[in-house]
Amino acid sequence: MRKALAAGILALLAAASFGAAVFFGARIYDTCRQDMESEAAYEEMAQHVKPGSRMGTEDMPGPDDMPMEGAEGIPEEKERILDIDFAALKEEVPDLAGWLYCPDTEISYPVVQGQDNSYYLDHLPDGSGNRNGSLFMDCGNREGFADENTLVYGHHMASGKMFACLVSYADQAYYEAHPVIYFITEETDYRLELFSGYTAAVASEAYTLRFSTEGEFAGWLERAQRRSDFVPKVQAGAGDHVVTLSTCAYSFQDARYVVHGRLTEN
Repeated sequence: MRKALAAGILALLAAASFGAAVFFGARIYDTCRQDMESEAAYEEMAQHVKPGSRMGTEDMPGPDDMPMEGAEGIPEEKERILDIDFAALKEEVPDLAGWLYCPDTEISYPVVQGQDNSYYLDHLPDGSGNRNGSLFMDCGNREGFADENTLVYGHHMASGKMFACLVSYADQAYYEAHPVIYFITEETDYRLELFSGYTAAVASEAYTLRFSTEGEFAGWLERAQRRSDFVPKVQAGAGDHVVTLSTCAYSFQDARYVVHGRLTEN
């Protein structure tokens, strides 16, 4: 009797172990499949993006960056950081808002803006379902960076993709190597001159889009700069517009790592 009972228990444990192995194996397979599909999709989108003559420069604009006048005194077109075929890219990415690029990092992705802040958490910019999601602008932000603070969200992927590298701004040396991120639209190349990075709660004031007074915005900027993990090369003032990049952090429940950049035209 005891032998039969023991054999039954062993059989149940073996079945449970096999079932668990199948379950977790399927999850691992699905994760790998989605990662591969995401990588392929972003590589396809990147086919519309080529290096510009000024790609990767970290220098502030100077006299040599001003448009040169042609033979008839008409300014020649200024070279861009990236040469993007926006017409072709928009055919694949209908909700395209721009392209975010940080030299020598994983960040080189399209940015979209949907009707809500949920859809692109698990959809790629082309609309296909995928756990990697997209970099997306807050649905409440107005076009043309009209708000004092424009928010861009992205996942913190274990693979190092998407916005995983943002948490590295907690280190001064990383900031020194990557003080500028570029936000490229069809009309303009923008610089995000980073001035603060820190861990915040998901419901913190870091996610405020608009402010009722200039003084309220100035106070928000002062607090953000005071919280920064790195010592910045620039500061933001009440007349500036800010782009905030946000991703998950894991130091406490619902933690986020945010990086604020002062928006300037390149």
